[in-house]
Amino acid sequence: KELYEYLSLICLDREKLQTEFIDEKVLDFLTAVAPKLEDSLWLCKWISRYENCTELFIPVITENGVCYSFNILDHSEMFKDDVFQYPGFQSTNKSFGWLPESGYSEDDEFDAYPQRALFSGTNAGLSLTLETARSNIDELCSAGIQGYKVLH
Repeated sequence: KELYEYLSLICLDREKLQTEFIDEKVLDFLTAVAPKLEDSLWLCKWISRYENCTELFIPVITENGVCYSFNILDHSEMFKDDVFQYPGFQSTNKSFGWLPESGYSEDDEFDAYPQRALFSGTNAGLSLTLETARSNIDELCSAGIQGYKVLH
């Protein structure tokens, strides 16, 4: 019953969830059942260079389960200190050469984080080759909507 309730957080009708609070065991479960990044991302190019996909993407817990984010700010730069952080998730580079209030510094035109594409087109940005195993498709979950969500 407990695992069904955990799964209902991301798949089924959330109104049927019996508990009001979740604990770290839920995050352990979501991490265990999530498709692995290396099983979905076959090819990654950033600014025309082939890159190791697992080095470009950071795991993040969302309402959809485990998601992967590219070029995201570190947890400490987005949330207050009292917000729980699951170990190893949303831990990345600290920003440099960039501020939320003023954007990128003119001094750090090329060397800054978050990184940026300096020109238009696929060769100047991020290109991905994605694949889904049939065994990871569940027609009963997500109201029949399958595939990847890519947010820009």
